[in-house]
Amino acid sequence: MKVVNNLLSKLFQKTGQAAEERIEADRVLPRSGSGVRLLNNKLLFIPIAVLLLFILATILLKFVLEPTAKPQNVFISNISDHQATISWTTDKPTKGAVVASENGSFPILPIFVGEKLSRDDGEKGIKKTGFYTTHRVTVENLAPGKEYQFRIYEGWKNVYQEDFSTGPTLSSLANPNPVYGKIVDSNNKPIVGALVYLTVSDPASEIKEEKTIKDKDGKTKKEVITKKVDVKDSSILSALTNSEGKWSIDLGNIRSKNLKSIQPLSKISVEKLLVDAGRKGRAKAVAKPGMDKPWVDIVLK
Repeated sequence: MKVVNNLLSKLFQKTGQAAEERIEADRVLPRSGSGVRLLNNKLLFIPIAVLLLFILATILLKFVLEPTAKPQNVFISNISDHQATISWTTDKPTKGAVVASENGSFPILPIFVGEKLSRDDGEKGIKKTGFYTTHRVTVENLAPGKEYQFRIYEGWKNVYQEDFSTGPTLSSLANPNPVYGKIVDSNNKPIVGALVYLTVSDPASEIKEEKTIKDKDGKTKKEVITKKVDVKDSSILSALTNSEGKWSIDLGNIRSKNLKSIQPLSKISVEKLLVDAGRKGRAKAVAKPGMDKPWVDIVLK
């Protein structure tokens, strides 16, 4: 009996040892079925990875090779408590986008900021973008009374940087007061995509003050002194001409230069217009209230 027990004990030990060795082998060297599945998964991953790398390289290459030109005649206009418009011209057609930052932090590449990247006003809502020599980008969703830095990007390159401050939220707003006009060339053809800037100022006026002064002999006499009052300029409003060369600006949105109040308009106010169409030319014009609906056609020569 003792001999039988010894034989059974040795048999069980060998069986258990064999099972452990088989389990270890399966762990180190997967069975043929699982090995094939693993190999197939790896082969499937390779073309997907190559495709993703190709798409990423194409996007980056597109940004790197995009033409650039130094922004000229940069204006910051339409500043309110929640938005501002950045506009400029270039001497050759380029794309342009703006990123604004309250803390001075900017992305390495502008394509990584998503909704914070503001594109040309004429291209909002469409996927296809073009190349232009006049650019106008409105930055929205800003906070009242805050200072912002902004950068102009052409492709991946930062080509311009400046700052601006938004105005406070006003307790009341002026009534809508649209003024409008048309920009044409010397052949009376409409100028499309021209930047139109409008400011309002009160002309310098004189006030007279009577003062008592002493002459060399110590005698007093009265003398009238004339002083000039400084011109009160407004902030800048802007627009872009459409396919018919027409533009429209609401003077109800115009603020004082410090943005703290609505710019008052009176009979002696002067409206000043600057038109910048890049390579197509520039022009200036003035008008009085009442002579701005419409403005006389402005001709670029």
